[in-house]
Amino acid sequence: MIGPLPVAADGRFAHEQQLRLPEGVDSRDLGVAAFVQDQTNGQVWQAQALAACHE
Repeated sequence: MIGPLPVAADGRFAHEQQLRLPEGVDSRDLGVAAFVQDQTNGQVWQAQALAACHE
């Protein structure tokens, strides 16, 4: 798990993360999940899960 991550004062957010996969892991089996959560009360405002993008 990565985060929490800061959001700019204007509400914009961008993040790039590189991860080293263990040997034998097939990247076609991977995906990403993200959510926006209020740290003050734990409420999740939005969540999304996507399959990995392969070029």
